[in-house]
Amino acid sequence: MVPQSEWLVSAQTFSKNMAMSGWRIGYMVIPRRLNKALAGMQDALLNCLNNPAQFAAIYALDRPELTDYFHRVVRYNRDLTMDVLKPLTNSGIIKLNRPMGGFFAFLQTEQPDATDLGMSILNQAKVSLVPGISFGPSGASFLRLCYARDTYLLQEGLERIVKFFM
Repeated sequence: MVPQSEWLVSAQTFSKNMAMSGWRIGYMVIPRRLNKALAGMQDALLNCLNNPAQFAAIYALDRPELTDYFHRVVRYNRDLTMDVLKPLTNSGIIKLNRPMGGFFAFLQTEQPDATDLGMSILNQAKVSLVPGISFGPSGASFLRLCYARDTYLLQEGLERIVKFFM
């Protein structure tokens, strides 16, 4: 990958695209003129990255078919999430836009800060959602739901959320 502009810096991670969350491995594509300036920073930030993660990333780059199954599951799970939560959206309990990418759904609630609601869902329905306030003040009324799970676990969690509200 070569930058299309002398000003473009592209930082990428293997976490989402290659299903390597938590491995903490990624790369940058930079204009050649920045090589020297960023070399010192690279050494300070990336020294001692574990070798298995590096080899796994190289392996994954050469085999894009490895992620095809994951992409199909996530797409299916996104559609499942939209379908199962439909009673909550139809009744106005939550608002939910169909995600166009990634593997998170943001459930908009009527709460100015949905943190307490998220804790109630955790304690009563045993489903963990991330309060939107974690992503800044404009996310306060939201709860983040990850649908990159085994489908049977996701379905169970979604049904528990619906039962919590209905």
